Amino acid sequence: DFVQDLTIDQLNKTRIVNAVDNEMTARGYTKSDNPDFLVDLHVKLEQEESATATTTGAGGYGRWGYGWGGGFSTTTVDVNKYTNGTLFVNVIDKASEKIIWQGRGEKTINDKLTPEKRDAQINAGVASIFKNYPIPVAAKK
Repeated sequence: DFVQDLTIDQLNKTRIVNAVDNEMTARGYTKSDNPDFLVDLHVKLEQEESATATTTGAGGYGRWGYGWGGGFSTTTVDVNKYTNGTLFVNVIDKASEKIIWQGRGEKTINDKLTPEKRDAQINAGVASIFKNYPIPVAAKK
């Protein structure tokens, strides 16, 4: 693992903020100019690699009775680079400036998703983080 100067684009920032806003609204909270608490979001991105080696054609050939033999094989190594993202959601008491709740979620970022699938993936990820939030989603009327 190595950390680089990786950044999240503005569209995904907006998706994350909207998903968090939806989760807080579902729990009965409203935005305010004079809030009781603040929601602080941090995204950590890490570029990672995995390698897979595949060997084909292994086997021997030779003459019967002489013990002579040999073989050939081909090994192919595929290196896959991908980005893992971690979203930290901190709820901070405004008066004391202390964290009163923290949630975290990790996901491999797939840049090839359609905008609709990316929205769904981010919404599901944020909802998963908020499953452990102490105030459940308000019952729908």
